[in-house]
Amino acid sequence: MKKVKFITALLLCFCIFGCKDKIFEKDDNVYGNVQVGDQIPAFSVTMNDGTKISNQDLIGYNSLIVFFNVECGDCKKELPKVNTFYKEHQNDADFKIVCISREQTQLGLIPIFWEENNLILPYSPQDTRTVYNIFAKNIIPRLYFCNKSGKVVAMFSDNTDYTYLNTETNTALSGTLAQKMASVEDMNNALELTRKSNN
Repeated sequence: MKKVKFITALLLCFCIFGCKDKIFEKDDNVYGNVQVGDQIPAFSVTMNDGTKISNQDLIGYNSLIVFFNVECGDCKKELPKVNTFYKEHQNDADFKIVCISREQTQLGLIPIFWEENNLILPYSPQDTRTVYNIFAKNIIPRLYFCNKSGKVVAMFSDNTDYTYLNTETNTALSGTLAQKMASVEDMNNALELTRKSNN
């Protein structure tokens, strides 16, 4: 009976904390290492089609970098929105997107999720946090909009203390706010702001 209660309590913890990191880990880096106004840090990944993408390949393009894990409930909700946004802009000559998994140890789950949800997003499967840790220490999903010079212009993340795009004033702000995830409209506004920042 004690074992059943322990397992039940453990499962409850997983449900409550979702995609947040270890329960007892001090959450001292919700903003991450990369914030609005920073340059994209050096990184390199291999995409699902075998091509290699680095931060240098994004220079000269307005870009979106997305960190996810398909076992994360919030990522499951957000990735279809990102896919809708990508469908609208995949033929834009000045735009690139890179989706990077965070510590997806069962890499076969990604193509299954992609197929089940009809996603066409280009992605890089990662079984470690090596690339993710360059950008942040915890919390997914994370979306970074970067301009042609490689500067982060807007960021979305699943936490209550984050940097986001204020769609009314069309400016990037940071602060303690009610939880807000990126909608397709938010992402379109962020891309517009990113394009304006190139002028």
